[in-house]
Amino acid sequence: MNKYRNTSRDINTRIYNFVVSCFKNVVKKIPKKTENLPIIEQISSSLTSIGANDQEADGSITRKDFIAKCAIVKKEAKKHPIGFHLLKMQNY
Repeated sequence: MNKYRNTSRDINTRIYNFVVSCFKNVVKKIPKKTENLPIIEQISSSLTSIGANDQEADGSITRKDFIAKCAIVKKEAKKHPIGFHLLKMQNY
């Protein structure tokens, strides 16, 4: 279903790079203080869900299943700004 496979517009590669970049550049750099642990857990959970559901969508057999998995990816991605905003409020 991915007509851009193996190009710079390949959504699966872009999502993978986004997830890895967030773990390397954000999650690992958040101070492991008690008040940050729920934020770290929430962002990590969303990132792994985005990656897993993207892979499931890519391997889906039916269009309905593909759309359902993509909807989960979109929903999980919308959770990120909340965690990032909370970190920004703490000057991280």
